[in-house]
Amino acid sequence: MGSFYATCSITRQTIKDEQPMYVQFLVPTLKLDYLQGLSQLMSDESEFQSLEHKGMTFTHACQNWVPFGPPILGTYNDYGRIKPSDDDLTSKNISILEHLMGGIPFSSIFEIAFDDRWYTIGLNKDTPLPNNSWTLEGVTSDISEWKLSLYKNLTLTYFHAEAYNQLSNSNFSGEEKDGICGEYMSKVIEKREVQIKSFIDDLVTAIKNLPVEDDKGLSSLLYEHMILSKFNINKSPFSHMRRDLLIPYLLQIASLDKDLDWLYKSFTFISNMTSMNLILDRSQIGGQQTNHFGWSRILDAVSKTTEPFYRKFYSFDKLKTK
Repeated sequence: MGSFYATCSITRQTIKDEQPMYVQFLVPTLKLDYLQGLSQLMSDESEFQSLEHKGMTFTHACQNWVPFGPPILGTYNDYGRIKPSDDDLTSKNISILEHLMGGIPFSSIFEIAFDDRWYTIGLNKDTPLPNNSWTLEGVTSDISEWKLSLYKNLTLTYFHAEAYNQLSNSNFSGEEKDGICGEYMSKVIEKREVQIKSFIDDLVTAIKNLPVEDDKGLSSLLYEHMILSKFNINKSPFSHMRRDLLIPYLLQIASLDKDLDWLYKSFTFISNMTSMNLILDRSQIGGQQTNHFGWSRILDAVSKTTEPFYRKFYSFDKLKTK
C-alpha cells in the first residue's frame, strides 16, 4: 500500500505529514439499544418488532466509542502513524496510558489498536513463521483475561491538535457567549466544571474505600458501591463503557491518585462534543489528496446564510452594545 493521509474524526479534514495531531485510543460502548432489542426479540414472538433505526437520533458523543486514557500529542508520520511530541506533558501522558494498559509500552499499545495481526498472528502458536514479527513487547499468550479483552477491543482515532484543544477547553461553547446566551452559558460552563471535578473526586474516594480482595471480588464490590452510593456513573462517559472493560479501567485510574488532569479534560471534551452534536468515531484513511480547501468553500458558503440569520434572530449586535 502506498503513502496515505488520515482524517480528523472531528473536522473530517485531512491530516497530512508533519501536521500537529492527537491520537486518542477508544473502546466500544455498551450497545444498550442492541441489548434491549435482543431482549425484546427473545421475549416477543410477534413478527412486528421495534424498528429502532427509524428517524433521527439523540446525540451523545459516546454513542459508539469511549475514550480510553489520555490523547497523545504528536505529528502525523504517514501510513496512519504518529510521531509523539518530545515534551514533558506528552511523556507524562504516555506513561499514564502505559499504566492504564497494564504496563506495556506505547509502541505495543499503538500496534494493538492499529492492526489485528498481533492477535491473529502474534499470539497464534500455529503461525508458520520462524520469526514471528507480530509478537509485541509485553503481549504474550499468558496475559490476564481483562488485558486480553481490552487489547482485542482497543482501536484509535485522530484529531487535528487545535480541534481537540478547543473542545477540551472548559470555557468552550457552541453558543455565542457574548450574545443573548452569554450569562446563561457562563453559568453552564462553570457548573459543568464543578460537576466533573466532583465526579473524579468521588471516583477516587469510592475505589480507595473498598477492601482489598482479589480482582473479581473487588470488581463486584466496586460495581455495587457505585450503585448504592452518591458516586453516579451515569453522569459521565463511563456510563457507555462495557462493564468488563469499565471496572479494570476504574481501578487503574484510582491507582494514579493525583495524575487526573487528563481525565478532567477528557470529560470536558466529551461534554463539548455532545453539545456540538458530534459523535466520537474512528478516523478514515484519507488517500493521497487533501480536502481542506473543499471544506473551506463549504463552510464559507454556509456561513454566508447562517450567520446573518442567527445575528438577526438573536439580535447579537444590539446586545453587545448594551
